[in-house]
Amino acid sequence: MPVKILVDEMCENWVETLRLEGHDDVRSVKNLRSEDVIQKGYRSVLEYAYENDMVLVTRNSKFGKDPATRKIQFVLPNAYLFKIALKKLTEYGGPAKEGNGAESSSDAVKVMVDQMYDGWDYRLRIEGYDAYSAKKTIRRNEDKIDDDYPMITYAREKGMIIITNDGRVGQDCRKAGIRCVVLDDEDLYGIVKGQLADLGRARQGRS
Repeated sequence: MPVKILVDEMCENWVETLRLEGHDDVRSVKNLRSEDVIQKGYRSVLEYAYENDMVLVTRNSKFGKDPATRKIQFVLPNAYLFKIALKKLTEYGGPAKEGNGAESSSDAVKVMVDQMYDGWDYRLRIEGYDAYSAKKTIRRNEDKIDDDYPMITYAREKGMIIITNDGRVGQDCRKAGIRCVVLDDEDLYGIVKGQLADLGRARQGRS
């Protein structure tokens, strides 16, 4: 049985790509809202996906937490980004001592987490990295958080790896000779593609 896909507004740029990949029934929440088929609010998206037996592709973490999502199948690629970040960090060397709070160790790999991943600094410390949040650190130094220059300068001075999803930050880091992990749309789409394939095989097994 082919997988019917409903793509949330945050993933709108994947609609045509999914169709080109061979998925026949790919619907856009953005288009359905413009046609007044789906109303405002994420609950109406869940109801539409459930009523039409569709897999929901979204980057909105609310969907993963809402009990109503238990009624439908969904793909939430953001939930896997942290694992991808850990894998990419190993290219620059692993933590000083895995899972041992290496922030106190001089041997730990130093990491600066860009503001969109604020909170990962705690998770990375558990994994053994000497990790800091740009949102907390740069603000504490009274620099503008919407300006990337202070973060890049700070990371260069401290010998840190920056984790970001901003391609411009990645380019600036390369120019400045700073190590950088860029988690881009390609990483996310790779997760979506793999999960949809798994769901398709699972449905074929049940039919």
